[in-house]
Amino acid sequence: YMGNLEWRFPLLDYIALGLPVGDLTFYEVQGALFFDVGAAWNAEETVPDPVGDFGVGFRVGLGPYLALRFDLAWLTDFNSVERDAEFGFYIGWNY
Repeated sequence: YMGNLEWRFPLLDYIALGLPVGDLTFYEVQGALFFDVGAAWNAEETVPDPVGDFGVGFRVGLGPYLALRFDLAWLTDFNSVERDAEFGFYIGWNY
């Protein structure tokens, strides 16, 4: 099983990077707060305790369907939280 909860909120209408060949503009820059939980097992195994993460991130649209995602997440087993954050960079569907 798995679950995801994410709250996205607008930060900037756009951000432009000036390059020697012209500007590179990204539209709809969003912030995000998220929480994930899940567990996986084989049919012969008992259901394990869930693990999860929570964190903050940025979302930048690459057209109507793709997005760049930058995330900082802290892993948890719901008894303790890892001290160091994990950094994630993704290019994928804007769901």
